[in-house]
Amino acid sequence: MRRFAPSLLSTWLLACGSGETRVDVTLHAEAGLASRARVLSLRVHDGDGHLALDEAVPLGPGGESMPLSVRLLPRTATRTDGFSLVARLRGDAGETLATVVARSSYLPGAPATLDLWFEDSCAHVTCGPGETCSDGTCVGGCFESVDDGSRRRAVPVPCLAVSDVYVDAERGRDDPEACVAPESPCASLRYALSSYVSPGTGTTVHLHGEQEHAGPIVLGPRHSGAAGTPTTLTPWAGTGTPVLRAGVAGPTLVTCCEDAGPHDLVVEGLDLPGGPAGAPVVDVAGGHDLTLRDLRVHEVVPPEAPPFVGAIQVRGGVTDVEVADARLVEVERGVVGIWIENASDVTVLNVDFAHPRGDLAVLALDARRVTLHGNRTEGGRGGFLLDGVNHRITQNRFCRERSAGVRLGPSRGVVIEHNSFARTLSGVSVDRRATDVTVRSNIFSRVGNRALELWRYEAPETESHNLFHDVGGFLPSSFEATEGLFDVDPRFVDVESCDLQLREDSPAHGRAHDGGTIGAD
Repeated sequence: MRRFAPSLLSTWLLACGSGETRVDVTLHAEAGLASRARVLSLRVHDGDGHLALDEAVPLGPGGESMPLSVRLLPRTATRTDGFSLVARLRGDAGETLATVVARSSYLPGAPATLDLWFEDSCAHVTCGPGETCSDGTCVGGCFESVDDGSRRRAVPVPCLAVSDVYVDAERGRDDPEACVAPESPCASLRYALSSYVSPGTGTTVHLHGEQEHAGPIVLGPRHSGAAGTPTTLTPWAGTGTPVLRAGVAGPTLVTCCEDAGPHDLVVEGLDLPGGPAGAPVVDVAGGHDLTLRDLRVHEVVPPEAPPFVGAIQVRGGVTDVEVADARLVEVERGVVGIWIENASDVTVLNVDFAHPRGDLAVLALDARRVTLHGNRTEGGRGGFLLDGVNHRITQNRFCRERSAGVRLGPSRGVVIEHNSFARTLSGVSVDRRATDVTVRSNIFSRVGNRALELWRYEAPETESHNLFHDVGGFLPSSFEATEGLFDVDPRFVDVESCDLQLREDSPAHGRAHDGGTIGAD
């Protein structure tokens, strides 16, 4: 690693230093740009905007080689606020190959480092004022110096911690002077997230409705809110429903990563059409205390070959996730509505699975404490398939499913109660390896095959207070219901159209194990 020439360094050391307070800035270049660069130019301003350094260093044969480093000190011992720089790589003809813009600050009393990179993905990318390029995208050019000796690659951080940010894809502009007021919105969600959302602030990002906003969007630890004040992506009030459109590859919306995802995050009120074949629309792959609410997920295309894909995937050790008031429609065969794997404390609440061509509504594997409450499935290749421990399946309605409404694999401590099954191929199927399973106060009506398949039948502990009407049979065939109702019409409002609400004169009222209504009320 080489440093700039002493004359260039002395241009910055203008006055008395302040002890150990300094930042060693190192400029790196990825291989593609490094091989083409012939000049590195650098301009540095102090916190008051005064130009302190303006130099150009030859690169390549007969010149210097990357990386190059310069040590920056504050002008006085009492001013340790910050600095800004613009670095450019130029080619043989003097053309600009890539630009890095950085604003950062000193750490009082500490020697710090800042490692900045010219990325090949940012070659010939032109950004707006105060912006830099990262991963091929223009973002706010703010960075944090570090004093831990790690020398890790610096990545942009939010420039401001604000409570509200506004995004209008048609009339907004991605600029450091924009975004924080309705009259001057950002143009892109990615810019708003990178430039204005800080950990723990609880920023609300307002997306203009009736517009398409470009994905994919990756939400990481830096986008975390705080308990009681989550970071929220929501429609701009009074503008309609925003559409978040997938990119050319991968999911539309991602939380990342498994070992350090975001927390205290809410995404609500968005329209999410599917993207490339085989890609989930939402991939929750890291984090905790995450809420997905009032989303419309549709046009999800399966992979060209197995395995299946989940329209919404919750995986990778995430905890405390809620999917609520969503609607999943127009999904194809090979697509699972919500796929939960290796996750805990997941709640799926009041979701409408209208999936006549899709596969399972919910698949939960190696899961812990999944709650499925108040959901509606219609016309798919099956309702819920779960294994794991301590699940609760309550107040759900299953209609016209071409397999079991609920199927349990190897599992323990599962409660299935107050659900309604109508016009399904079968009702509830419990694997022989499942233990401590309770099935009670459910309605099984017009079930073509077996209403209950209890491969490890242990009555009366596992079954009581269920209503059976026009069902094909049971497993075991010797099954005898405990305090249940046999051959009794539950009197749904309109079973032909899958309206499984109960009429006032239903015999299910007041007959449940808890004195309430049998079935989903």
